[in-house]
Amino acid sequence: MTSSKLFTNEFQQKIRSAFKVLNALNEKQPQQIIHLLKEEPNINALTISERLETTPIVIQKHLVSLHTARLLKVQEKEDQAFFSLDRDRLARISLIVKGFART
Repeated sequence: MTSSKLFTNEFQQKIRSAFKVLNALNEKQPQQIIHLLKEEPNINALTISERLETTPIVIQKHLVSLHTARLLKVQEKEDQAFFSLDRDRLARISLIVKGFART
């Protein structure tokens, strides 16, 4: 018995990537982090947790999720990580979402 794939590997990879993005944005706090980073790029996790009035552990969890979805850029300085948005990726995602909205 032969098996055939319904979708190509490339398409499956795109679906996995889209799932990571949607999963990362599925909660209120990641959305708040994105809005904060729009206003204040290149800030660390402690500053983010202070601005959003939540614990660093919770923020770190969301930062990992956003980074895994490739929505963040991370710059290491000494012993700290500073986060900013990957604006190019967010712009591409926005175009895709707008395309879905039109259909």
